[in-house]
Amino acid sequence: MVGPWRANDDSMATVEERDAEVKEYREKCRLAKSILCIGAGATGIETASYLKETWTEKTVGICQRGNVMMPDIPGAHKHV
Repeated sequence: MVGPWRANDDSMATVEERDAEVKEYREKCRLAKSILCIGAGATGIETASYLKETWTEKTVGICQRGNVMMPDIPGAHKHV
C-alpha cells in the first residue's frame, strides 16, 4: 500500500480529495494486523513511532537498506 502522500500520476488532488485519501489510509492502518514502514531515516523512524503509539496492539516494523538506522545523523542509530 502506498501512502497518501504519493500520487500514482502527476495530477494534484484537491484538498477534499487529499482529506478523503488520508482518512482511507488511516482506516486501512487501523484494520491491519501489522504495519511495515519502509526506510529507517528520520521520517521512517518518526512514522513507525507514531503508528506504534497510535495503535499499541499492532506489530510495527521498519525495513531498511543496510544495517544503520538514520545513517545521515552520526550516532543516531544507537539511540533509535
